[in-house]
Amino acid sequence: MQHWSRIEAFVEVVRLGTFSAAARHLKVSTSHISRLVSQLENQLGVQLLYRTTRQIRLTDAGATYVEHCRHLFDGLRDAEQALSELLRPSPMGCLNLPRPPPSASALSLHWLMTFNVYIRNWTFTCTLPIDQWS
Repeated sequence: MQHWSRIEAFVEVVRLGTFSAAARHLKVSTSHISRLVSQLENQLGVQLLYRTTRQIRLTDAGATYVEHCRHLFDGLRDAEQALSELLRPSPMGCLNLPRPPPSASALSLHWLMTFNVYIRNWTFTCTLPIDQWS
């Protein structure tokens, strides 16, 4: 997918501000990054960057394109993270709590509610002596 490589090179040049920084980040040569961006511009038929020996600046077309590309990469990252979370084993089982001291009951309830947000596949039991009910 050379098209994705071209887009990634362009987005990294814009994000990092120089071709050499993008090359270091992507672990390729600066000339390779320059070539990929030029190929992308040729493919799209529009100049994306103004280049001088001292700086690069986005053209209007480049600014529009990079915003859409960032959304693509953000969506891809979100999809990979969602898949990672789906495949990550989650804890499950039974949590057995002995009788908490009276001063800790509100804290225990808060802890259980927080725990429930992060761990879904669990049950808990709480042991209370009979005198607790009288």
